[in-house]
Amino acid sequence: MTREMDAYRYSDEDSPRNRRANKACGKRAVTLISALFIVAVIIVVAVVLAKDGDSNDTASDKTQASAATNGTSTDAAGSGSSTGTTTTPPSSSGCPAIAPHERTVAFWQSEVDGCEKIPSGVTHVVFGFALVSNATQQVLPTFQNTDDEIKACVKSLKTKCIVPMGSIGGSTNNAELAATVDADAFATSAVKLIDKFGFQGLDLDDETVGAEFNATRVIARVRALRTALEKKDKSLLLTYDAYFNEGEPSFCKNPEYSAYTRCFPTEIIPSVDWINIMAYNVQSDPTAAAEIYDKALNTTFAEWATQLDGDFTRATIGVCVEKSCAYGPGPSTAIVERWNKFARQAGVGGGMMVYAASGEVADDFAVTRSVLPVSTGTT
Repeated sequence: MTREMDAYRYSDEDSPRNRRANKACGKRAVTLISALFIVAVIIVVAVVLAKDGDSNDTASDKTQASAATNGTSTDAAGSGSSTGTTTTPPSSSGCPAIAPHERTVAFWQSEVDGCEKIPSGVTHVVFGFALVSNATQQVLPTFQNTDDEIKACVKSLKTKCIVPMGSIGGSTNNAELAATVDADAFATSAVKLIDKFGFQGLDLDDETVGAEFNATRVIARVRALRTALEKKDKSLLLTYDAYFNEGEPSFCKNPEYSAYTRCFPTEIIPSVDWINIMAYNVQSDPTAAAEIYDKALNTTFAEWATQLDGDFTRATIGVCVEKSCAYGPGPSTAIVERWNKFARQAGVGGGMMVYAASGEVADDFAVTRSVLPVSTGTT
């Protein structure tokens, strides 16, 4: 204020009239300058508050985006490795984050209607299957139902905060998957499923075994898929389906079983959000199967934990409904209950998977309901 006041000082030689005029003018100037100063202060305060608001919004957006990164935390290499963090649909959906032990993944055969009946507590629904074309070695953007039906299902699931995903492959598509060489072209075609149907992630159901299984190609395919998905949206999920015994080196490397098994390619771990372990179809003999299931927590699943760098939150334990247990019986109700208790421990388990919930619509999803978290199991 000193400089402004100096401009209005007068000399002793001024006349009284001039002194009075100058004094009045000075008062008006002071009043005007004071008013301008107050306005300036108000503007500065408003700007600061606006910036704080933007900063808070940005921080909030980043927090939501982080929660929306599908259980995927970007590691030092920039890949989307799962490290036991939360998984959720994109933050714009307003849906809550899903911790690994809270996952209940339900596979759905796309030709079956009734997805809107899926019980509360299911967190992810995986539609099977988009097939790889023998002619082009690329993923065909279709399922075993009309496009409109799939889109309607996806829309319905999203309103319930259930994450819809699309699965590629299946047991009928082994030859085509085995022959697929161009991983980048495969990944580019796969991402078109996201664009067309609105899925929030993809699942790779490569069921090749023996000589047909090519670990090098599978690794390249998974990595290319992760890159393509992250390029589109970092919150998009990627999962991989594995056989019960492929996480056990003593089994998968045994020449006696080589024709119908494979060993888990650990190189894909940094690129996937979790593994769906298909814990069924282990033995045609009921007694032998029951014994295998009974010991699984201390044998097979313990081996899987080793394969997953000691972090079993990176895997769901998959059980089959009766219609989907193709080779021998699935685990008993008591065994499923035991597995579910293990899988629901925070920081220990990675949740449960059901193949396929679409096979028990008429039974009111008995198996699916049996593996839901306790808080939602009766809804």
